[in-house]
Amino acid sequence: MITTIATLESDLEKKTEFAEALLRSPENPFNAAKSVFPGQRQMASALHAAIRWVDDEFVLAEKKRLTRDNGKYSFLPDKADVARKVYDITSNTNDPELQLKAYKLYSDIRGFIDKPNTTINNNNAISNRVMVVKDHGDDDNWAENLKRQQQALIESSG
Repeated sequence: MITTIATLESDLEKKTEFAEALLRSPENPFNAAKSVFPGQRQMASALHAAIRWVDDEFVLAEKKRLTRDNGKYSFLPDKADVARKVYDITSNTNDPELQLKAYKLYSDIRGFIDKPNTTINNNNAISNRVMVVKDHGDDDNWAENLKRQQQALIESSG
């Protein structure tokens, strides 16, 4: 078998695709491999990749690089993926209790269930924008009124 540079580059591209697919579906390497090698004619290649490439040094390095470059959350399923998997549970089981729980979770994910608004705002912002200043007249008049008030307080306490 003659190995060419083009074949090696093609293998590395496939391994990179497999590493990305494996990050998206780590629990099922065969499905990841089938996404890289689709169709019946490539089933042998998909099986080979699912068995051999999981621990391949290049694939492991690519997984690290992809995670570092794209962020650790970028390969997690989005809301639609999760909803699809939960919905699949409803049709792949005969257990009515499990089906009902899956339907409830699916409905919750999709927003079919109205949730009451429980936000309570306890912020009491008091903002007096106007300051009222009582007019006590001129300084002499104010001082005279203050003396009378003080005298009245002294007499009422004694």
